[in-house]
Amino acid sequence: MINKNKLQSVISKYYLSGLVESVKWKVKDNTLSIDFMSPNRDMIGKVEFDKFDVKNCELAIFDTSQFNKLLAITTNEVLIEPVKNKLLISDIHYNLHYSLADPLLIEKVGNVSDQEYNIEFSLNQEQVGSIIKAIEALSNSNTVCLNKTETIAGDDSLEFVFGENQEHANKIVYPLEDITVLKPTTEFNIPFSSEIFKNIFRANRDCDSVHVKMNIEGLLKIDFEGEDIKSHYYIVRRQDY
Repeated sequence: MINKNKLQSVISKYYLSGLVESVKWKVKDNTLSIDFMSPNRDMIGKVEFDKFDVKNCELAIFDTSQFNKLLAITTNEVLIEPVKNKLLISDIHYNLHYSLADPLLIEKVGNVSDQEYNIEFSLNQEQVGSIIKAIEALSNSNTVCLNKTETIAGDDSLEFVFGENQEHANKIVYPLEDITVLKPTTEFNIPFSSEIFKNIFRANRDCDSVHVKMNIEGLLKIDFEGEDIKSHYYIVRRQDY
């Protein structure tokens, strides 16, 4: 049996409020791993769930929205069993059938080569919540910039700047002083999609730890870890900024 809420949490971490619909679930030794990619390829990720009580298999989930609707009507514990081209989902009330897709219909997820990162830092749950609030307060903007600055004492620090780049645009600045510089670098101002940020941080707000690494060429790596679930994201800078 699998806890429904736990499975919904796993799905949310790749589905990202509808951004990613089609994926392959790969099960090996009761560990579920899901590789995924955004439609315009500016984000690649992976989710891992350690307690997935299903036999070794590969499941092509083409329509995650529909799968979520089926899962939503079940109770707390579900039994999941792959049978030929279907996924059987059952609880104390229902026997549900989800039709699996041909694996060839699922787009292959790209690879991210090893990078040399310039900066790393960790976030706690309070900081994650603050970032989500900032994005939601400027819902008409799709930009968050990461700026390297200095504190009054001259120590390296980082700013999340939410809002567009125009002089008279509304902005929210969220400073972060506890960072580690892995490779010396000058000040920078790198833009990312705040919509992707919001979806990722919302889906992972139940995680216990967050670790971020940044390459100033425009790549961000974010690792979340919680009980039984790990999720990893690579985000590419906005190219139209």
